Amino acid sequence: MGMHAASIVRQVREVWAWNLQSELFALLAALRAAGPGATVALDTEFPGALDETAWKDSSRDVRYKAMKASVDLLSPIQAGLALASASGHLLGAWTFNLRYDLRQDLHTDAAVHFLSAAGIDFPRHAAEGIDRQILGTLLARTPLVGVASPTWLTFSGLYDLGYLLKLLTTDPLPCDVSAFDDALAKFCPRSLELRDWLPHGSLERLVMDHGIARQGQAHTAGSDALVTLKLFLLVSPPKSMSAPGEQPDMDPSVDVSELLITEVPPMPEAEFNNNNTFSAPFCPSTRPCSAARWGVAAHWAMQTIQGSDKAAKTASGTLWGSAAREALGEARKPPW
Repeated sequence: MGMHAASIVRQVREVWAWNLQSELFALLAALRAAGPGATVALDTEFPGALDETAWKDSSRDVRYKAMKASVDLLSPIQAGLALASASGHLLGAWTFNLRYDLRQDLHTDAAVHFLSAAGIDFPRHAAEGIDRQILGTLLARTPLVGVASPTWLTFSGLYDLGYLLKLLTTDPLPCDVSAFDDALAKFCPRSLELRDWLPHGSLERLVMDHGIARQGQAHTAGSDALVTLKLFLLVSPPKSMSAPGEQPDMDPSVDVSELLITEVPPMPEAEFNNNNTFSAPFCPSTRPCSAARWGVAAHWAMQTIQGSDKAAKTASGTLWGSAAREALGEARKPPW
């Protein structure tokens, strides 16, 4: 199935706290126009993973446990959605930019550097980002999820679906992969993974090999969701796009404007330290007040995964940003 010539998406729509209401309604209008059998592609950007090697394990249980440990502890930075009708019309792509503050939110240095190079503006996320609970509450009450929801598509989506479920429920993920599948099915009863069609190569390599035009920057959520959807439309048979039932209207009990009444804290001014050198307050190396919490969380997360103090000591050299690394050496007892 090819993409419809009249359905070229020329840009990815950027969504922040101040335009969330209008862009969410635009997304829902596109979903209604798509009709039955729509597909929505999902991509998330997140601040690293506790165990970067777990994806190599052949056991889905092992991969799930590693994902759960990361998703329970960390917070997503972006959620990207791209929408197409069953006939292959591309109807839009959105990047939901979430509130994320490097002074307070756990992260790895490597992930922050990587995402910054891709164009993610962390100071802006701290100042203008969408409250995660508000976004999750809104999405949970729309026809994007539920019995008559569209088919959800990811590239290699265990982490993406984990963060989606976290947004929708605000709860820790289920204890095992079977319970996770059951919980996810209540929101997304139909889900597909592009890896089933294209098992080899990174997303960017597949985009290049198939001559896919990219809108936006690679490794940003809306752009990656859109190219995932474009690839799917090239390689999937029409029956994969079908889904029974009509799309319902948005839940009439939802008062979007009421949920969006929230005050975004201003970004602090840049400052100079005692050595008269410039220091940006959002940088994790400035020893934010929450550094001790970072250290405790990192230490006990690594203990949970690996079951050894050696892993916690290793974390001080590899994870969480410099402020957390400094705090980690003092965090040898749980806070409760």
